[in-house]
Amino acid sequence: MRKLNSEFHTAFISEAGSELKNNDYFGFVELDRFACYVIADGIEDFPGAESAKLAIQSVILKFHEHPSMKKSAIRSYLYAANQALLQAHSKSRLKASITVVVTDYAKMRYGSAGNTRLRLYREGMLWQQSSDMSLSQDLVAADRLAQDLLARHDERNNLYSYLGQPREFRPFISKKFKLTDTDIIVLYTRGIWENLDSGELDDIFSEAQDDPQKTLDDAEDMLMSKQPRELENYTLAVVFVDKVFTDPNHRRRVKRWIITGVVVFLVLVIIILVVWLVMRSRAHKREDMNAYLESMSAYVKDQNFTKAQSEAEKAGELARKLRDKEKKADIDACQKLLDSIINADGLLAEGKYEDAQQAYLAALDRARSARQMGKEYIEKNLAQTKDYIEVYDLISDGDLLSDRENYQAAEQKYKEAKKLAADIYFTQGRKDASESLDKVYQALSDQADADKEAQQEAQEQAQKKAEASTSAAELIAQGDKAMQEGDAEGAAVAYTMAKQKLDEIEDGAGAANVDQKLNLANKQGQESEMLQDVADKYTKAGEQALASGDPQKAQEYYNKAKGIYAELGMEQMADLMENKLEMDDPEAAQAVAEANGTANTSGKTTAGNVGGINRLTIGERQELLRTAKSAVKKGDEAYDGGEYMKARRYYRDARDCYEELGMDKLVDQMEDRISDCTNAYDQEVETDVSDLKERYAQAQQYEDQGDAALYAGEYDRAISLYYQARTIYSELELYQRVSDVQAKIDRVQQGMAQADKANAYAADGDNAMADGQYQDAIDAYRKARAIYMELGQQTLVSNMQERIETARKALEAGSPGKPPASGDGPDDGTPEGTPDGSLS
Repeated sequence: MRKLNSEFHTAFISEAGSELKNNDYFGFVELDRFACYVIADGIEDFPGAESAKLAIQSVILKFHEHPSMKKSAIRSYLYAANQALLQAHSKSRLKASITVVVTDYAKMRYGSAGNTRLRLYREGMLWQQSSDMSLSQDLVAADRLAQDLLARHDERNNLYSYLGQPREFRPFISKKFKLTDTDIIVLYTRGIWENLDSGELDDIFSEAQDDPQKTLDDAEDMLMSKQPRELENYTLAVVFVDKVFTDPNHRRRVKRWIITGVVVFLVLVIIILVVWLVMRSRAHKREDMNAYLESMSAYVKDQNFTKAQSEAEKAGELARKLRDKEKKADIDACQKLLDSIINADGLLAEGKYEDAQQAYLAALDRARSARQMGKEYIEKNLAQTKDYIEVYDLISDGDLLSDRENYQAAEQKYKEAKKLAADIYFTQGRKDASESLDKVYQALSDQADADKEAQQEAQEQAQKKAEASTSAAELIAQGDKAMQEGDAEGAAVAYTMAKQKLDEIEDGAGAANVDQKLNLANKQGQESEMLQDVADKYTKAGEQALASGDPQKAQEYYNKAKGIYAELGMEQMADLMENKLEMDDPEAAQAVAEANGTANTSGKTTAGNVGGINRLTIGERQELLRTAKSAVKKGDEAYDGGEYMKARRYYRDARDCYEELGMDKLVDQMEDRISDCTNAYDQEVETDVSDLKERYAQAQQYEDQGDAALYAGEYDRAISLYYQARTIYSELELYQRVSDVQAKIDRVQQGMAQADKANAYAADGDNAMADGQYQDAIDAYRKARAIYMELGQQTLVSNMQERIETARKALEAGSPGKPPASGDGPDDGTPEGTPDGSLS
C-alpha cells in the first residue's frame, strides 16, 4: 500500500568518460513497503574488474532478504557487500565506494563508505548532504582545506573506510530523515563531483522541473561543456519524490496517543500523590526512629542499659516497618550489644567472674559492629573483672600450696590477693583473702607446735647419737691401741662393737671407716696367727736343739722367733726369746756367748759362720739343707701363686739356712729372689692401687652421667647409672659414697611421682587450650605451677605462669591460643627445661 500511495520517480546516467570501461554502477529496487537505492564507484587497479557491480548486487540481495530502515539492517547490507568483495576470486583485491539509501516512502536513511556522495534538495534548496570518508574531507573538517579545493586535492581518494577493507570496516549510518513532497534525492560518483562543484549542482537542481531525465541531461551537458582532459567514470542518479506516503490512521493514532497520555498523566499524578503521602509517613517514622536512637545513645552514656534496650526495641520496630535493612541491621547489632552488657552486668553482680569476663568479651566483640557503643564501659568492667579473677587466682594458688602444707608460699599468695583486692576496692575478695590468711596462720601455728615437738625429738636423737658416737670413738681408740700392741683379735672385737654403735646412729661414713679398720685387723690377725705358728715352731725347734745339746742352734731358733714376735709387735714374747736360753740353761747360754765372742774375734768369718759350719753335724747340715730346699719350694709355689710376701718369708728362711751352711752362692740367689718378691709385691700393690683409682674414677663418671641424665629428664637412664656407681662404691667399700648415691636414687624416685603429676596437669592444660577451654587450661596450669613451686623448679614455675597469661589473653580475646613458642616456652606444649617436659 505504501508504494501505491506514493510517487517516486528514478532516473540515472552512467558513462565511462575518457576511460575504456565504466566501473561505476547504480541499482535500485522498490518494494511495497521499502525501496533501496545503491550507487557504487569501483576503485580498480586494472580494467575489467566489477567490484561496484558485485557490491550493489550483494546489497540488493541482502535487502531482499530483510528489508528494513533500521541502522543495524543497513549496516548488515554494507557488511555483506564488504565480505563479498573480500571473498571474491580476483587477480587483485576488489575495492569500491558505496552509498545506500533506504526509504519507506515517508522517511529515509542512508549509509556510506568511501567517497560516493548523496545530496537531498527540498524546495530547490540543499537540505542534507553526505561527507566523504577521506583524508581530504578530514582536512576540510579541521579548517585546513577549503571546501572548493576538495575536488582537486591529492588526498581526496585516500579513504579510511571503503568496501573491500579487511579490518576495521566502519561505514557511516545516518539518522532517519522525514521526506516531503517535491524532495529530490541525488546520488553521484567522483566523475561528477571532481568536475561539477557544489554551486553548479545546486543551480541545476534548483531549476529542476518534474522530469528527472531532463535534469540529468542538463547536468551532463554542463559536464561536457567543460571538456575536461581526463574524465573519470561518472554516474548521476536522481529520485524525485513527487508524493510521499500518508498514513490514513495517523489522526486516530494521534487521538489515541493523546488519550493515553492523559490517562498516563492522571495515573502519574495519583502515583506521585500516593508516593508523597507514603514518603511523608516514612519521614515521620524515620524521625521517630532517629529520636529513639538518640534517646538510646543518651541512656548508654548514662549507663542505663535497660532503658537503652527499650528505646532500641522501639527504633527496631520502626526500622522494620520502614524496611530499612541497613538501619535494621545496625539497630539489631545495638540490641544484641545491650543484651550482652546487661547479661554480663548480672553475672558480675552474682560473683560469676569467669562467666562475666566471657560475656564482656562477647559484648566487646559486638561493639565493633555496633558503632563502638558502650566500649569504654565494657573495657572498664572487663579490666575490673580481670582484676577480680586475678584476686581469686592468687587465692586459688594459695589454696593449692596450703593443701600441700607449703604455708609460707601460700601466705605470700594470700597477701598478694589481699593487696590487689584492696587496691581495686574489691571488698569480697579482700574478705576472702583475709579468711584464707587466718587459716594459714592457724596452720603455721599448728606446724610450729609440731616442729617444736619434732625439734625436741631431734634433740633427744642427737643426744643419743652423740653418746653412741662417743662410745664408738672410745671403742675405736681401744681397737687402735690393741692393733699397736699386736692384739688383732682384741682390735677386731673393739671395732665390731664400734661399728654396731655407728650403725645404730646411721653414721655411714664412720661405719665405713671402722669397716676398713676391721678388715685390716682381721687380715692382720690372720697373718699374725700364721707368723705366731712359725714363731712357735722356731721356739720348739730351739727347745729341741737345746735338749739335743746344741745350744748354739737353739739360740739361732730363739733369735728367729724373737724377730717374728718383734715384727708382730709382741714385745713381751720378743723379750722372752731374748733371754729364753739363759733362763732354760744358764751354762749353755754362757758357753754360746763365749763361743760367739771367740768366733767373732778370730778373724775367720764368712757369709756363713765357718767355725759354726765346722761344728755342725752331718745330720744338722742335712736338716738345714732339707729345710732350705723345702723353704725354696714353698717360696716358689707361693711366688707362682702370687703370694709374694709369703714367698719372701720362705726365701728368707732358706737364705738363713744357706748362711748357716756357708753356701754363699745360694745365699746370693735367695737374696735375688727376696728382691724379686719385694719388687713383685710392690708392683702388685701399685697395680691394685691403680685399679682402685680406675674403678673409683669409673664410679664417679657413672655418677656424673647420672646427674646429666637427670638434668635432661632421662630418669630411667639416670637411675641405671646411679646403680652402677653404687655397685662400684660398694665393692670398693666406700660406704659414704654408697649412701650418697642411694640418696640421689631415692630423691629421683620420689620426685618423679610429683613431676609426673605436674606434667599431667600441664598436658591437660595444653589439651584444653587446643579445644578452646581457656578457663580449664588456666586451672590445670595453676595446679602444675603449684607442684613445680613446691619442688623448687623455678624455671618450670615461670613457664607455667607464661602459659597462664597466654590462656588469659586468649580468654579475653575469645580467640584460639597456643602454649608459648620458642623463646616463651617449648613449642610442643611441655614444660621448659627437659625434652618431654618432665622434672629436671
